[in-house]
Amino acid sequence: MQTSTRFFILVFALSALLLSACTGADRLAASSWPGVTVTESTVYAAFGSHVYALSASDGRQLWQFPAEAENGVTFFSAPALSGDGAQLIAGGYDNTLYSIDAETGEPAGWTFTGASNRYIADMLVANGGIFAANGNGNLYALDFSGNPVWADSYDTGEPIWAAPAADGGILYFASLDHNLHAVDMENGTQVWTRDLGTASSGIPVIADGVLYIGTFGSRIFALDAATGEENWSFETGDWVFGSVAVSDGVVYAGDIGGLLYAVDAVSGEELWRFEAEGGIFGGPLVLDGVVYVGTDTGQFYAVSEGGEIEWPYTTAGKIYSPARFNGEYIIIATVEGEVLLTALDASGNSRWTFTPEE
Repeated sequence: MQTSTRFFILVFALSALLLSACTGADRLAASSWPGVTVTESTVYAAFGSHVYALSASDGRQLWQFPAEAENGVTFFSAPALSGDGAQLIAGGYDNTLYSIDAETGEPAGWTFTGASNRYIADMLVANGGIFAANGNGNLYALDFSGNPVWADSYDTGEPIWAAPAADGGILYFASLDHNLHAVDMENGTQVWTRDLGTASSGIPVIADGVLYIGTFGSRIFALDAATGEENWSFETGDWVFGSVAVSDGVVYAGDIGGLLYAVDAVSGEELWRFEAEGGIFGGPLVLDGVVYVGTDTGQFYAVSEGGEIEWPYTTAGKIYSPARFNGEYIIIATVEGEVLLTALDASGNSRWTFTPEE
């Protein structure tokens, strides 16, 4: 199938996924897929009508925002904590950025309504500011009072589905305009752009001056972070929808056809691959040489070096979001199942689950 046709189908499917409503017994239907942020003590999950704060030790709900569901207010992207941990910034599907008191879940005093479209990309907090990519193709820079800090937002002209990555005063992010953008964090001016040949919804990963990203063109790129020049590219069997991971000189990436790849970060040579049951949409998580990845059939795998399965965990739902690690548990999010969040230990045992109350 041609890339343009597949892209149209994906956009149509994602739009239907995000616009569908959920009430009552359908609370865990895929009106969105969850955005999850973790600390040692707290798990924050943005899903449907609320942002939830949970105790990381036992999954007990601490608060939800807003306290009662509000018409037209839904959440998709992973929220971000301010540098002092006092504020949680969440992007709504009502074109609004919300500041939430991270301890109480109450409004923290400001909202930003300057965008004309929805927030799909995760929030980024870096260098004392908030960087929010919007579906209208603009990247906004705000202070912690919700005020813009650039003279103008940075406009790509096409939707942005992934958060930027920050390194050395530069923001790196992909847009559906097929380009990877490097932008000065201080003033929002362009440093360079690189045409990837197709769209990407992954967050770039920077390691040792090299930027790694996967694309809808079934390819992983390694680019010089200073110039955007290509070091190498690696062809995958299908689209790389999520972010890649880089650890100990190895790039890990999953494709929507269900293959997990380990690629040498310097040469771009394949080291091994693992075939999962179902498509891989969320990026892999790497801990102590073990790669954790979930699929849209509800399988969650721990894969060791060489592509050997350490253990599988089967959920009753679908996994579209990347797993998170809070220092004790691996947190996985599912939709269209019985629970929203599951905390697993290093052996693949469930320690707690969370299901929003109706």
